[in-house]
Amino acid sequence: MNSIRKAAVLAISLAICALPLLRADVTIHLKTEMKSLMPLGMPADTPQVIRMKGNKGVSSDGNEITIMDFAKQEITLVDTAHRKFAVIPASEYGSRMAAIMPQMGMGDLPAGSAKSKVESGKTGHTETILGVGTEESETRFSMEVPLPAGLQGQALTMKIVTREWNVLPAETARVPAIHQLMGFNLWQDYFMGDAEAIKKMFPQGGAAIADGFRRSSTTLRSSTKMYMNMPGVDSGAPFMEMNYEITELSTAPVDDAFFEIPAGYDATTFGELMNGLKQERLQAAKDQQSNQPAKPEKPDTRKRSSA
Repeated sequence: MNSIRKAAVLAISLAICALPLLRADVTIHLKTEMKSLMPLGMPADTPQVIRMKGNKGVSSDGNEITIMDFAKQEITLVDTAHRKFAVIPASEYGSRMAAIMPQMGMGDLPAGSAKSKVESGKTGHTETILGVGTEESETRFSMEVPLPAGLQGQALTMKIVTREWNVLPAETARVPAIHQLMGFNLWQDYFMGDAEAIKKMFPQGGAAIADGFRRSSTTLRSSTKMYMNMPGVDSGAPFMEMNYEITELSTAPVDDAFFEIPAGYDATTFGELMNGLKQERLQAAKDQQSNQPAKPEKPDTRKRSSA
């Protein structure tokens, strides 16, 4: 049944990308902001640009460029800092990305020991974003994981709350850029979805997280907050927060050069290229943190004894 669903999603996404209405060039600007109580291994603020033209799409994110050929079902990753590129079948992208993700399990826990719950629904709120009508939905995921032996009676609890502003169904047919973005998202989720990576990172509850947050609509804005109840962490404050927003939609002509590998770049393996990009993100995160202004010291309000 799962293979049938995947085949249907792929057929729909390819059909959408092939519609004459969607042949218009599209440029999408978006930004992602992250905050965390722990140091991040990536820049906190990340601007990104997505361009589409015909049967191709390209995503530019810092020094990383991802070129997607919808017809060939092929993905080309480009590292502009090291002038290298790697080409892989789109069908291998998800598993290869999952293989390099760290595991965040809690030791050797019995199968099924983690308890999880997902609740989702529409809030009834609507908003116009970039001239496009959207409606808000909210998803709440909670998970309780017993801690390893030696800490009996204790458990780590995690809660994730996501609010999304999704495009109203009628707007998809009205706005060509949104229509094409829907097809792009379906193709990207099919080949480049992060479900396998999430399951690798959270062995005790990753499947529930991936299923609970599976994208079913075109999202123009989202806000996600993660809460953790563990020693040394304020459970009332978000442990991590991520905000995503599309800031510009354009149907201006897009140059063919955006979808080509720059001249003078050398071919390399997927693993070597991703390792280089990882080191660049870590360095960018360090640079961003070092440039942040120092927090002002709190005034000393202790009473001083008179001489």
